[in-house]
Amino acid sequence: MSWAGAHVIDGRGSGSGWISLNIAGTPLSVKFVGVTMAMRPDYCSFQVNFSMQVSIGNTSVTLGPYSRIYVIAGQGENLELYGMLVGGGPGTWVDSSTAHRISTEFDIEDRRIGDDNEIPGAVHEKKAPENDDLRSILSGALAGGESAACSNWTNWDLRGTITKAGSGWIDLSKLAPGFPAGMVPMAWVGAEVLDGRGGGNSWIAFNAGGVQVTIDLIDFKYSMQANCEVKVSFSGRFRELGITAGPLSRVVVVGRKQEALELYGIFTGEGPGTLLDLIVGRRVSMEH
Repeated sequence: MSWAGAHVIDGRGSGSGWISLNIAGTPLSVKFVGVTMAMRPDYCSFQVNFSMQVSIGNTSVTLGPYSRIYVIAGQGENLELYGMLVGGGPGTWVDSSTAHRISTEFDIEDRRIGDDNEIPGAVHEKKAPENDDLRSILSGALAGGESAACSNWTNWDLRGTITKAGSGWIDLSKLAPGFPAGMVPMAWVGAEVLDGRGGGNSWIAFNAGGVQVTIDLIDFKYSMQANCEVKVSFSGRFRELGITAGPLSRVVVVGRKQEALELYGIFTGEGPGTLLDLIVGRRVSMEH
């Protein structure tokens, strides 16, 4: 499955949007209706609730409601968001996405904006943050960056609040009894605060094959290396399941530096069937 689209956010907790969806070669046109949004208690995140009006040829059907969780990965004109669908049970839709704000203009009457009253072209959809900062038209694009020499960098240079997102595959039976064996797709968004001394705290909202959980990363440690690698270790405490998995480790690299710090990472393999993912993170604040 792949899709691209755009959203208009009105700054008061509602909005509208559309996506073009391709499911195994079948094209679908989707309009978002009943869109509402609100900030979540986990820092740097908010939730969007919506239904989808799906058009297939001359037939139209409304599906939902659904929810997405987003983390804020940029500020002001550089607003960027990472998002994932909230799991609705095993076997349901799992995805992750990235978006950029391309304009702070919006139309209260929900008319399309731009030349000939059309929404400017977009690629990947996404939503926005705090209600008064939520007005935006969002267009997605995957972030990229170039590594540079990190020989003079220390843990202190990574301090601050970083929002992040990832997707991949996992065998839930390796984490907790009762889950069926086998790899399932998963997506997650989250945030972390690095203290500049090699420690910190973190949370992620996690959808694995439709199973939705929130995970607190505990015993969180990181170590900046001269070759631009950041070694990260932690355990994951599943709030809803009452279990702790780990310790786990990641290999992370610095993609961009200074205020616009970006990090890219993978899980360190712990044997066949374990978690496999690829992540991107962006610093949104130097505070810690």
